[in-house]
Amino acid sequence: MSQVKVWGSEPFWGLGYAWDPDWMPASQHKELRAEVIELCEQEMRENAKRSDNELKFPRRNLEQLKEPIGR
Repeated sequence: MSQVKVWGSEPFWGLGYAWDPDWMPASQHKELRAEVIELCEQEMRENAKRSDNELKFPRRNLEQLKEPIGR
């Protein structure tokens, strides 16, 4: 396939087109996934980088995942 998938603004090199996670989810699953991706881009990525630099467990990222997203 010539189509390029993206993750945010970057090319997505995940599992490929043979296994496409978009083939089955309902609209609310896609909305939840979009919210989780936004959380990752806005907060969790920086928390993970900071935790890696400080050699600490990224506890805040796990706390953010248990908080209700967009509700």
